[in-house]
Amino acid sequence: MLLLPPYWADGGHQAFLLGTDDLGRDTFSRMLKGIQFTLNGALLITFAVSILGLIIGSTAVLTKGVKASVMHHLLDALLAIPTLLTAIIFIVLFGMSYENSLIAVSLSLLPQFIRGIYFAIENELTKQHIIALRLDGATNHRLLRYGLFPNMIEPITTLVNRVFTMAILEITTLGFLGFGANSEEVELGSLIAKSIEFIYLSPYLVLIPGIAIFLIIIAFNIFSEGIRHAVIEGEA
Repeated sequence: MLLLPPYWADGGHQAFLLGTDDLGRDTFSRMLKGIQFTLNGALLITFAVSILGLIIGSTAVLTKGVKASVMHHLLDALLAIPTLLTAIIFIVLFGMSYENSLIAVSLSLLPQFIRGIYFAIENELTKQHIIALRLDGATNHRLLRYGLFPNMIEPITTLVNRVFTMAILEITTLGFLGFGANSEEVELGSLIAKSIEFIYLSPYLVLIPGIAIFLIIIAFNIFSEGIRHAVIEGEA
């Protein structure tokens, strides 16, 4: 049974919760697989960018001289290029595949996270307790561990939320444009791309993956906002 609508629509079948595609495959099972690909990729990107961004950003703000100047100019140059364009450039260099798209998106989002961490730490360095730690002779490691990072949970949470949201959007966009998952892999962006020609015959094939992308972003934003409020109330 090809291009069946969801079971609640006219012509739907209860055996296929969200209907079928043009080859008779169950839309619900394919969407679950697509969510797995997209969500796992976004979480991997967020974890990698967060760890590398924290290390590089904290090193940059505590480094002075020529190294710091070169890093700042390099970051400014990278930030001038749209992240999606940067990801496409990296994919052209690495080759088109789902794994390479994750690497490309990670590299495109890393400069933004580094710059965010840089400004957050720079703002924290002017506070009295950090100045006191410096006067007490604290090393950079001790300064970061006991003075800076414990008081930066709120901005870090905001940055992580932004990276995750952008990672979801970029993974699905690359998949839609054909730069991400191949024909054997199921990803939400590629699901929409493969179904776009059937949008008039079966709009659910495009609508359902789009709603799934929207719900993933909304759910993570609500979760991160809850963490941010909990941190603010804890500090108060």
